[in-house]
Amino acid sequence: MLTTILLVLLAIDGTLYLGLLGTDIYLRFRKPKDKPEPAPKPEPEPEPEPEPEPEPEPEPEPEPEPEPEPEPEPEPEPEPEPEPESDQDFEPIIPLLVGDEDDNPEEVGYIETAGGLVRIRYSRSFQAKLIQSDDDLKQRYSQVKNALMAYGASTRMSWTNESFRVSRPYCARFAIRGKTLSLFLALSPSDFVATKYIYDDFSEVKKYAGTPMRVKLRSDRSVRWAIELIDIMMENIGKEKQDDAVDMDWRVPYEPDMPLIKRDLIRVIGGSPEEVQAVLNEAEDFEDPNLNKSFMAKLIQSTDEVKQRYSDLKNELLSYGASNRISWSCDSFRVSRTYCARFAIRGKTLSLYLALNPTEFEDTKYIYQDVGETKKYAGTPMRLKLRSDRSARWARELIGIMMEKLGKVKTEEHNENFVMPYEENDPLIVRGWIKRVGENSDAYEYQPNDEPDNDEE
Repeated sequence: MLTTILLVLLAIDGTLYLGLLGTDIYLRFRKPKDKPEPAPKPEPEPEPEPEPEPEPEPEPEPEPEPEPEPEPEPEPEPEPEPEPESDQDFEPIIPLLVGDEDDNPEEVGYIETAGGLVRIRYSRSFQAKLIQSDDDLKQRYSQVKNALMAYGASTRMSWTNESFRVSRPYCARFAIRGKTLSLFLALSPSDFVATKYIYDDFSEVKKYAGTPMRVKLRSDRSVRWAIELIDIMMENIGKEKQDDAVDMDWRVPYEPDMPLIKRDLIRVIGGSPEEVQAVLNEAEDFEDPNLNKSFMAKLIQSTDEVKQRYSDLKNELLSYGASNRISWSCDSFRVSRTYCARFAIRGKTLSLYLALNPTEFEDTKYIYQDVGETKKYAGTPMRLKLRSDRSARWARELIGIMMEKLGKVKTEEHNENFVMPYEENDPLIVRGWIKRVGENSDAYEYQPNDEPDNDEE
């Protein structure tokens, strides 16, 4: 019988061996390795608590607005003097240009009228722009125009420019845009590339296809270059300077807007109907302060209504045997040797002065003005403004009352037509009925015992 002895051995590393003595059988038991304990997960840091929002500062209470100071009572306006003359100047505010380079642009601006500033759209002609340009532009225009005229060029002024020609085709044009005077020449701009001349090529603009080189005349140097280019152009055309060419002064004096509108050199083309009519009325009433117009000139240029009233009442006076004489400022009538009536025109208003005492007609239907304190009208102190048919009827009645006081009766009806056709300033200047300021206006001599006629009625 076999005896089995169990051996138990414990190794240093902790391994346990079991076996049977005298056999090769044994069992090994290893001590399991200690598993490392997992590292503790870090605890999440607590989120910082949000800082408390600052309390809004209290809004400052609005300061109380100061009480408005009481407006001063308006001073009473002085009574207007009778029939003020319309001799004020009118200056436009700088306009805004609207248009292309090859157009005559419209302008939007303000014009001063008796009722205040009026905003309108208008178009200025080349001549108007030239008249209202500065002295430097006018001087350059005159110099370059003389250079063209020296070759015998003829000139034609249209609404937008001034054109020159020495044969059939035009060879040069002036145009003004804003404050710049430009000269367009019949030269090919490509022939002057890399030269000293400064120019613009307008070949693609149909209007300037025949004069495609534009030179802006902004300095004395540009004027010298323009004259050199004119000489080159004329040499190309085969023209020579005339031996008897004389330089002229082509500068024109400045004029404000109103007389230019009246002469149709500035055209009003837009705006409200009321504003446009206000401008046209102001222009129609405008009187050139540089012209001294006689009574005859004013009568000729007055309306048909004024002329008809004048003719009717003049016939009424002549029917009583009165004689008349026209001086520079009025048409005077007398019976025997006493002046009894005068016609005068101020602005658009025809007035009749009668030899009646105005105080005798107080609280009557007649509307009149007492001008007895004026020396010239001391003998005819009652002034009637003939602005309507009713005022003309009253004037006829008062003429009858006056003639009755003078012991005059109608001798015969007088029915001559004293209505004259309208004429412009130029023919009246030639006839001596309009004179420049400073010229002698004593065109007629007064009869003895008459007061000198130096007023501006």
